[in-house]
Amino acid sequence: MISWILIRLIFNINTYLSIPLMIFQIGLPTIIPIVWFIGIIFALIPHKKTNNNAININPILPFIVVLCISLLPYLPSLNPSKIPETVDFRYYFSWLMNPQFSGWFFDTRPFYLIFLLILSFLFKPYLTTFYQFVFLSLLYTFSAYKLSSSIDKSIAPLSSLLAVVSPMLITFLYSGLDANLFSISLMFLSMSYLIKREKLGLAMLLSFLAMLSHIYAWAQLAGGILIYYAFRRIMKKYNLDKYEKIYISTILPFLSFGLIMIFIGKFPVPFSLNILNYNQLIYQIAVVSWGSNNALLYFLISALGNRYLKNEMVNILYIISVIGTLFIGSATNLIIDLPLFIPLAYALKNFRYDLSVLLMLAFILWGIYMSINSVPLLY
Repeated sequence: MISWILIRLIFNINTYLSIPLMIFQIGLPTIIPIVWFIGIIFALIPHKKTNNNAININPILPFIVVLCISLLPYLPSLNPSKIPETVDFRYYFSWLMNPQFSGWFFDTRPFYLIFLLILSFLFKPYLTTFYQFVFLSLLYTFSAYKLSSSIDKSIAPLSSLLAVVSPMLITFLYSGLDANLFSISLMFLSMSYLIKREKLGLAMLLSFLAMLSHIYAWAQLAGGILIYYAFRRIMKKYNLDKYEKIYISTILPFLSFGLIMIFIGKFPVPFSLNILNYNQLIYQIAVVSWGSNNALLYFLISALGNRYLKNEMVNILYIISVIGTLFIGSATNLIIDLPLFIPLAYALKNFRYDLSVLLMLAFILWGIYMSINSVPLLY
């Protein structure tokens, strides 16, 4: 794997040394949805006690790796034609050149577009759009660290490293969905403050900005939070404290309004009975996401990791999202919004140390491999 990466970066030659990485990528898309549902079983059964086999990761390393993954496609040797990295480039660039403050595109992500517009005055529209993924990947890494730290500080560096080499971030690299990535990063930060019950004002503000950045991603995560508290209230007779009541009160009216907008057709949602058309679900994994969601080993180990994850909020968010894949046309979008790097970190923490290190290195090499191949090989 390392040999292929070095030869490709130095000489821009694709060799048969890529075979191990290609095998690592293949993933068997017909099995992946089954793995997702196996993860539900592990999330529901009694949790096992975790070992203290933590891999010591320097907190700076995830940011170095994510910069490598996000910047490699911009290298002149790999991308001499300066091909825009994401397929959504033209939509954001055209909007910055001619801003329209109405219509579906603006209505579903107004804050993110205004944020880009402000940046475009400083760095010009083309550069702002061209390099937006670099900034977003750094924000995602930070949000993964904060969310993991709020649950268990011992896994935070490892979780953030696994986040930057995840099929979720690689899918954003290939597919664009920049506002979606921005929104879930803000929501991860908001959830971290909610879990720790601190900085209530900032937690609510981040949730509100996430909603205005990508209404669909926010609705999935915010809806999961509401279901989590409803579950605790009904099943465990749990009384919400003042902090939780205030936070939920800021979600409920906006989520209700969003559902009304969906039902009247203002925010279209591609409902599809994937439960009756399994091939459509496989097609989304293998083709629609450019194969970046086709990462069986990552999903399998993270599903096993649900057995060690004791945070019910993240567990319930996983369960409802996986069930939602049976009814939503863009099913894989539900998966890429999940913090699967947390249960994956718990799983590696409970494997043998040498196996955990090898798997971690393999995931890093796979992330770099996918990053390099996100740019067409030009002869």
